[in-house]
Amino acid sequence: MTITECLNKYNIDINDAGWFFIDSLDFMTREIKYALYQKFHFGKNFFGIDKYKQEYVEICGEENYNNIKQNCNAKFIEQKIKELGTIKFISINNENFPEKMKNAEIVFIFYYKGNLSLLNSRCMYIANTRNHSPYAVKIINTYLPKLALTELNFILGINDGLDMLCHTTLKNSGKKIIAITYNGFNKSIPAHNRKKLVDIVKNDGLIISAMPPNVSWKGNLSITIMNDLILSACVAGFIAEGTSASGIYHLVSQNEQLYQGLSFYTVPGNIGVDTSVLPNVLIKEKLANISLDPIDIIDDLNLSYIKKNEQEVNFSEDELLVLNAFEKEQLVSFNFLLEQTKLSAPKLLSTLTILTIKKKLSKLAGNMYSKI
Repeated sequence: MTITECLNKYNIDINDAGWFFIDSLDFMTREIKYALYQKFHFGKNFFGIDKYKQEYVEICGEENYNNIKQNCNAKFIEQKIKELGTIKFISINNENFPEKMKNAEIVFIFYYKGNLSLLNSRCMYIANTRNHSPYAVKIINTYLPKLALTELNFILGINDGLDMLCHTTLKNSGKKIIAITYNGFNKSIPAHNRKKLVDIVKNDGLIISAMPPNVSWKGNLSITIMNDLILSACVAGFIAEGTSASGIYHLVSQNEQLYQGLSFYTVPGNIGVDTSVLPNVLIKEKLANISLDPIDIIDDLNLSYIKKNEQEVNFSEDELLVLNAFEKEQLVSFNFLLEQTKLSAPKLLSTLTILTIKKKLSKLAGNMYSKI
């Protein structure tokens, strides 16, 4: 069987197969693979092993070239395809590669399970750390339910702690989740979190990784590649908390160097608290936008409220109280609404935020509100 016959058998595009072939070679470092990626613009060129011998040798040396040539056959490629199981892959040469991700700097192929079309939507990355304080839980519980009312889809990790809180919150909000794993699909993922991944795919969500199935991320280049996958897929990122040692700083710095158009948001933390160091540093260095309320992000990204199940928006009792207070007035103050609705100040503020997300009210200067 020839390589072409093998690819036809499994209905795989030759460019996708070329990127997959090089990515599957365990004897080469990611640095060498990256150099090959930069040289060959189309995956099919990787099969021109004799035609491009000089280029191969210059980049990876004679020994690696001979090993590549030895593995460039239908038997090896079919074996690697079979090892994938239900895992799929897509390369930058594929017409279905998410359009916005074609601006990626070093991601030319990634692996996935589930609904790939979710990456064509506006996505926000929720950058969480394993070690967090109760303050971070409060931030997530304040921000995520309101952000989930918008058209945003969310990319997040699968670690214990805040990631799992976010998964639960988004699932309860009816959102389809995009999970990212830093390791390949077949590498170390906690057993209790593997069930979470099955549920994500079952509920029409998506799991993505920049690593081949049997590869664990290791070293700075692996971190850079994973960050590139995240940054190219998103329009924004949100950081609740993090220490000075958090890898999230590398992600935000990479965004500043390569993307810049992607907005990061964070909430200031208490001075002197370890888990608040990262947000405060990002604010100080102007690497992230300061946010004191979810509406800051919603307004800045010009987000719209999405009706669940495409039905008319239902209003809670508190929301109706606020809307009815506008019956005779089109422009009112916060204090006016306090008096009219008899709600507590925190309850009123929360209700106003939700109505603003639903595009029923508009917040103006001087703590004034108008009905849309």
